[in-house]
Amino acid sequence: MLAIKKLVCSSKRSKVDVELGQRILSFLAAQKLAPTPDNYRFGYLVEGSPSSHAAIAVDALLMDNRSIEQADVDRIMATKSANSTSDTSEYDDKEQVALRHQAVRLADLTAQARTSSGDFGRALTGDLAGFVDGLSSVEALAATMLERAKLYEAKYQEASNQIEALRSEIQAARGDARRDALTGLLNRRGMEERLFARKPGTVGVIAVLDLDHFKSINDRFGQAVGDRVLKGVARALLSIAEGCDIARWGGEEFLLLLEQQTSRQAASTLDAICSALRGKTFRSKETDEILGSVTVSIGAVSIGLRSILEAIEEADRLLYQAKQQGRDQVVLG
Repeated sequence: MLAIKKLVCSSKRSKVDVELGQRILSFLAAQKLAPTPDNYRFGYLVEGSPSSHAAIAVDALLMDNRSIEQADVDRIMATKSANSTSDTSEYDDKEQVALRHQAVRLADLTAQARTSSGDFGRALTGDLAGFVDGLSSVEALAATMLERAKLYEAKYQEASNQIEALRSEIQAARGDARRDALTGLLNRRGMEERLFARKPGTVGVIAVLDLDHFKSINDRFGQAVGDRVLKGVARALLSIAEGCDIARWGGEEFLLLLEQQTSRQAASTLDAICSALRGKTFRSKETDEILGSVTVSIGAVSIGLRSILEAIEEADRLLYQAKQQGRDQVVLG
């Protein structure tokens, strides 16, 4: 039985390793990076360690609607090497170092709390021994025990509160690494974790959404206005596609996972998104000038028995079909 369990665990690890390898190669191919050992190592950091320096740098470049070039890879990896120290692991970065320090502090606080509890027990033992020896009165012993109980209870509670606060900070830091700073939606890293954690064969639809003519908004009104439009679109998506996983996939592109929805159900949700944005008027905050409506093109596909990578590629292909057919529409595969 033990041998069977080990075999099952080994099989699961192998499957995870294969999926990670596929994601790394897909990432390198998408960015047109040669599959060299150094680039594969870079891809491993990006795909396998979402809080790493490399992953965060890549997210920033993709959010700026840029592709990753070899010069970017070399610069990011050189920066990582320069920041490394002999006592840190290969995957350490500023965020991970901060988390590690918080974890160490967490352990320290726990140890302090336990020490306080132990000191209290030893103090009680000492006072009881004094009582037996006739060196303390019953009243003095009771008062001392009560005073020390209050003292150590306060110390223990303080340590417990700090432990809880640090635990929340750690969870928040981990969550931030998976969120887009501008819109508050999942970022590419956070969405990929959700997607690759899905049980194969589960019903669902993947949709890739892109704002039409968004570059003209940035060119005419500036990036600050463009950022507000992106936030407005994000709010609309959260309101209409309630309960779905939504990510800012890169630049003005969003990805939606409509879990447990059939193609027909998803089509209704996606048509509602197009209609709502088409009817929404955006204005310049500074001048109150009307920017007009924002339309979107959407490509969507039922996941079915496809792999996640295949589903995303097909949805992306259908998105460009929607663009070619006149924009402001949904093409469902």
